[in-house]
Amino acid sequence: MSEDSIAATEVIRPYPPSWLDRLTVWVERQPVPASVVYAFAGMVAVAGFVLNDALNGQGLLGGMHPFHIVLAVELVYAIALVHFLNREAGRALEGMRPLLDCDATDCATLHARLTTIPARATLWASAVGALAGLAAIMIERVATPRAFAALMVPGFSRLFIEVWLVLTWFVFGGVFYHTYHQLRQISHIYTNDTRIDLDQSRPLFNFSRVSALTAIGLLVLPYAWYATVPGLIQEPISIAFGALFALFAIAAFVGPLVGVHHLLVDAKEHALAENAQVLKVARMDLYQRSMVRELAGASEVHDMLAALRSEREALERIHTWPWQSETLRSVIVALILPLVLWFIQWLFSRLLAP
Repeated sequence: MSEDSIAATEVIRPYPPSWLDRLTVWVERQPVPASVVYAFAGMVAVAGFVLNDALNGQGLLGGMHPFHIVLAVELVYAIALVHFLNREAGRALEGMRPLLDCDATDCATLHARLTTIPARATLWASAVGALAGLAAIMIERVATPRAFAALMVPGFSRLFIEVWLVLTWFVFGGVFYHTYHQLRQISHIYTNDTRIDLDQSRPLFNFSRVSALTAIGLLVLPYAWYATVPGLIQEPISIAFGALFALFAIAAFVGPLVGVHHLLVDAKEHALAENAQVLKVARMDLYQRSMVRELAGASEVHDMLAALRSEREALERIHTWPWQSETLRSVIVALILPLVLWFIQWLFSRLLAP
């Protein structure tokens, strides 16, 4: 059963889909790839910022700053990230199919819960995001951080940027709730709908890719700000903001995998205990044969002991965290990137200092 067939199986929706889901479904139905739709939307958003600057006497491109491009694109990026993560989650669920305790309808329901978020909760989360954006604007108007001082233009142009920021945080609210909901569903699928089989544990790695991409995708947002606003990474509030995102990314990556980690630990310990018991019996058999000088069959018992010890070594090598080493390395690299950016900025400031 493919991902599309899982999604298409007749299923009663557990709840009405959110505005984010309706939007991504609309994008999916267009006659061009979703990436083309999002790329076009990003260009339209950038064009809106260019037009805003031109209408406020700053020239067609004269007032355009790389940070404005980030502001324009990040709203579209956040929606595209949700769309992309839903696709990856659907593929991961299909890869988990051999280990899932569900029929076609139950699996379709799992797919719906995994790739759809409740309408009412998403709207509340988006409203909270918009209020957070308004609060940030009010704080910025009272005490503008030094790094933003040169980027805040007066008049209608500033109002346009502030309205866009509120709309962006409205989207962010929905995206953050999507992250919470989807990762919670992954944890639920791991711990309630999955058979733990140490001989077939590779499919368990599928969802770690989704949680890793979620963490990395969210970290892109503050990193884009750091990269386009000189000195921002040295602002205390910016450092706290980046640290908060880093902690959120770590929780997004590790959190959904904790439950299945414990299940794998239990299964591994049980298998090792069984191996130890059988190994003990075989070893006692060999000792007894040695004591009575009964050599017939001793070689077979010795070979059995060797096979059991080999099996024990294989069991001890089983990873109980369901991720591949390259997945973990990618998340670690993404987490230390701000330190690299800060060091580069610090080095250039030293080299260019008079």
